[in-house]
Amino acid sequence: MNPKTLVAAGKCVEIAPRGMTHLEAVHKNNMARKVIVPTSFYNTVFLSKDRQGRFKPVPDEILDVKPLYSGTFGVIGARGKKLGKRLETEVRYDDGRKTLIIETEGAGADIMVCCDHGFSQDNVPHLQLFNAKTNQAITTHEGMLEVSEVIMRFNGQTYKFTIQNRCGGVLESVDGVDTFRWGVSVSAVGGLLARGVDYGIMSDVRYSADLYGVSYHFGVVTEASEAGAPLEIDGPKIPVPPIF
Repeated sequence: MNPKTLVAAGKCVEIAPRGMTHLEAVHKNNMARKVIVPTSFYNTVFLSKDRQGRFKPVPDEILDVKPLYSGTFGVIGARGKKLGKRLETEVRYDDGRKTLIIETEGAGADIMVCCDHGFSQDNVPHLQLFNAKTNQAITTHEGMLEVSEVIMRFNGQTYKFTIQNRCGGVLESVDGVDTFRWGVSVSAVGGLLARGVDYGIMSDVRYSADLYGVSYHFGVVTEASEAGAPLEIDGPKIPVPPIF
């Protein structure tokens, strides 16, 4: 089954034909050299308004597969406690479980450190995965299957959110519109920030943003192949106009 392709927020993107855990999303798109779109992409798709101040319609292709993992990986310490430089969590990959060890620079209490999926100019992943026993980069599906402990290192630029309320509060304000309910965990947690989680009092798909410490299978949107990690392409790139 081929991925669905569409244009949204001025980007040509693909929607994966099946849900993935956050470890599957990172590793499989690292191998494919496809960039998972960050949470800022969903801010544009969900929260952009027309000249009358009304929200623009969200493409059906995205609504049909929500909730979705964004490419923004976030990590935060337990409620009221500082984030250390190493956080261990459990995550599924295919039919097995892995221990994911996330290495960060650390942060103060209730500060979420984020890094967006992507690639450097020499194609090193911003969210790079390593075999914890050998410290060798994991670059193949077989290499991932044979390990039980995986290290993630942030190679891209990091940024931070201050969390005022871990259960139902505001994550960020986008052009005067608040994004609510970033997550509910009181424990230390790390994972891809999910968008469009559709339950509870904040049920509008436009506003919700959540971080989970367990392995849900959510949809994934990536930049289309020709718009992913740097590739050698002859001729000028022709911009594709947005559909809304």
